[in-house]
Amino acid sequence: MTLQHLRQDPCRRSQSVRSGRVRPFSCAVTRAAERFFKERRVVVQSVDLNKKSMAPGEIKPFVERFGLRGLLDTEGTSYAEEGLKYLKLADSELLTRIEKNPKLLRLPLVRAGKRLSLGEDKESWNDILAFVIG
Repeated sequence: MTLQHLRQDPCRRSQSVRSGRVRPFSCAVTRAAERFFKERRVVVQSVDLNKKSMAPGEIKPFVERFGLRGLLDTEGTSYAEEGLKYLKLADSELLTRIEKNPKLLRLPLVRAGKRLSLGEDKESWNDILAFVIG
């Protein structure tokens, strides 16, 4: 299966890591990653975190790479509203809060195979793009 074929049929699933699929986790206000990859004709399987929260298996690679606290948007209003500046929470409690309020995360989170990106990081998006198109 070629990248050209995937571009023509975005509904088709592929088992290949280099299939041309990029999976951004974001919410309505952070669609920059989705737009970045679509403009470059890469198949995007986007996940709106306001509609569907991340499964533990989906967030685990990001936690392993960036650390749980590294995923948090410490400058965001949701972080302050939740009182996280002043609270010391166990990781399990923090994960529960993230599940309830995805705006606590520094979005978008982008995954393509084992390549990961956090926040609006166009340099790492270009690395992911180079990996995906091969």
